Amino acid sequence: LGSRPSATSVSVIALTSSTMHLIAILAPQRTQTKISIAKVLLSSSPPSPPLPTKQSPAPTITKHGIGCTAGYGIYLTGVFPDSVYATVLDSSKGTVLNRYQQGNSAPYTVLGGTLKDNGDGTHTFSFCMESAAEHNALDANGVTVFLTDVLTYLEAHVTISRTQP
Repeated sequence: LGSRPSATSVSVIALTSSTMHLIAILAPQRTQTKISIAKVLLSSSPPSPPLPTKQSPAPTITKHGIGCTAGYGIYLTGVFPDSVYATVLDSSKGTVLNRYQQGNSAPYTVLGGTLKDNGDGTHTFSFCMESAAEHNALDANGVTVFLTDVLTYLEAHVTISRTQP
């Protein structure tokens, strides 16, 4: 059996934005009305979100060094929140070797970092590097450590090597 459009068929337009929803059911002869509604909705933009009143500052590293057993650990002291994680890269290749953070907060679950509040507005974040690749990179050309705030993704970085004073 063949079928043909019914004289009573309808069209449905569903346009959505973050501030409004519209579903219009229109008869086919109302094509101009459908186009007008679409133009109005597409030309209106949702209001912009309010700007933050206070931006968190980027972390700063004021002091760093090597520690832990056999000298395969890193400590970073500076002004940063307690919501940070460290990404360790091979300084010569730029490859990510590992990530460290304190506790179970996102985005990484690689534990091993220790965060200490120094009581003077600074923190010290330290960790013992676990992998042979990290040990080899530190011994060869050094490692670059990025310290990232998990809430703002602002970061500071420093390169640490055995030949550095």
